Amino acid sequence: MDGAFQQIVKMQEQMEPSKKSDSRAEGETEKNDRGDSGRKRKKLFAWETIKPSFIQIYSEVFTEEELQGMIDFFKSPVGQKWIAKQPQLQAATMQKMQAIMMQAQPRIKEAAKKASEDKPKTKSE
Repeated sequence: MDGAFQQIVKMQEQMEPSKKSDSRAEGETEKNDRGDSGRKRKKLFAWETIKPSFIQIYSEVFTEEELQGMIDFFKSPVGQKWIAKQPQLQAATMQKMQAIMMQAQPRIKEAAKKASEDKPKTKSE
């Protein structure tokens, strides 16, 4: 969970517009604000906070037999490796998805523009 949380925080920081501070004091304030925000997010997504939701979701989606199979897998050496490599896997997946989105963005914009142009005009326009 900690690894996944760190990846989420990094992604959110990258998505925020970069701000150039006019002074050292403003830079420190922004840094403190990010720290406070990070602590709040970490508390919000702490395992003890989200655990009941996960229990409910997994119990609704999987049978008891399926859940036991997953528990057995995650306790195995291969399952432990899978868990350990999740942050690396998530980071690589996010990078690939961002690249795909960047490539698709011009086509999406063009399709939206064309759809807007092809839309019949109403009387108020």
